[in-house]
Amino acid sequence: MEGSSICGIPGADSITLASEQVVVMNLNVLSRQGQRLLQIGVVLLIYSSIDGFVIPVLGSPRIGLSVHTLSALQAVLLLAQGLLWPKLKLGVVASWTAFWCSLHGTFAILAAYTVAAVWASATRPSC
Repeated sequence: MEGSSICGIPGADSITLASEQVVVMNLNVLSRQGQRLLQIGVVLLIYSSIDGFVIPVLGSPRIGLSVHTLSALQAVLLLAQGLLWPKLKLGVVASWTAFWCSLHGTFAILAAYTVAAVWASATRPSC
């Protein structure tokens, strides 16, 4: 036969190669994002440890304890998510969206709690 084809369909071999390249690219993206989630999880564990030492000097120590607990919990969740991330069957756009939404949610709430602890928003006004 002149020219190779799969199942007698001309050009099917190039379509198969292109789809294999997309799968490999998706695996690379998921693997890299999973690695990044693990790194951010470790950074949050370090942040939680440091925050544990500064709880007494914060404007609101009770919210500071909440920040400490929340950052430790989010660190563990990001570590678990990072380990499971490469096993997901997501496209590039879906994985990118889920990755950034997850990080945004994590850091938005942590930043809000941290600001509240530093600014002492839970203290009663002096009358």
